[in-house]
Amino acid sequence: MSEYFTSAPVLQHPTSEAYSSVSNLLRGFDVKILRQGFGVSGEVVEAIQSAKSPQLIIMYNPDQEKKEKSNWTEEIFDALWGDESPLNKKKKKDKHKKKDKKDDKSKSETFNFYSGKPDVKNCFGWSKTMTNKDLQNLKGSNIGMFMVNLTTGSMMGPHWNPKATEIAIVTHGSGIVQVVCPSTASGAGGGHGHHDEGGRGGGDHGHHDEGGRRRGDHGHHDEGGRRGGDHGQGGVECKNSVFRVKEGDVFVVPRFHPMAQLSFNNGSFVFVGFSTHMGENNPQFLAGEHSVLQVIGKEIVALALGQKNTTAVEQLLSAKSGSTIMACISCA
Repeated sequence: MSEYFTSAPVLQHPTSEAYSSVSNLLRGFDVKILRQGFGVSGEVVEAIQSAKSPQLIIMYNPDQEKKEKSNWTEEIFDALWGDESPLNKKKKKDKHKKKDKKDDKSKSETFNFYSGKPDVKNCFGWSKTMTNKDLQNLKGSNIGMFMVNLTTGSMMGPHWNPKATEIAIVTHGSGIVQVVCPSTASGAGGGHGHHDEGGRGGGDHGHHDEGGRRRGDHGHHDEGGRRGGDHGQGGVECKNSVFRVKEGDVFVVPRFHPMAQLSFNNGSFVFVGFSTHMGENNPQFLAGEHSVLQVIGKEIVALALGQKNTTAVEQLLSAKSGSTIMACISCA
């Protein structure tokens, strides 16, 4: 398994273009996900969704941002590369202190996700991660492990991994996974993914069974489950996707791709998996007080979203507690 993660070409090549647009990252998600994830009204989401996407290079007057933090560029790079979680340095230090106090059982040959305290827990679910620091058998590898348990009608909010690709298997229930293409090329793809008859994204390439898993090996597939040839020969088309998974299904989310996982109203959604753990990976959430968007500043975000003023952006960036796992009734 370790050899697969470190040597497989499919996990080494990028699956998106060099540039990303904030507008594409947000508009790629369904309206309900944005409303619940950011805790804003439908009018705010409509203002963001309906605005015309600006060009990659636009006019900007830095004098408007004199009152903003002077080190925001450093913080945004930390967030994009996973070196720090924006505005969350103290929480990270506290977490390291708790890890230092773990007994030898945490580095034994086995690991139980149900033992110990989850990294995040509330009435809507919980999540827990493990690295080679926690399990001795993973020492020297680039592999991490994680488990997410969502209660009925819940959601793991929109987020991406700066340093890790996730390979997950559903161990209980069923749910919906939405993955957004982070590159600007997705802007031409028509925006949102949609469900086909089986609940999967309509932009899927290749053959899937009823649960959304791939079956058969008909050519090369990249990390995101998309079909393509060699990355150096035509590349791989990057599209937003929405797909349904059930118990026993495996799904993959590539590095840098924003995603959200949702449970149905009639059951929980539990999945466990592996991640390519290249150093310290700090998942970045789009919503909440620790969002990377908070670091950029409302004026710049407004320009990136094609807004004439900061009204909608100010509401979008207003801090929302519990923005990691939250209720999302009838979102799936």
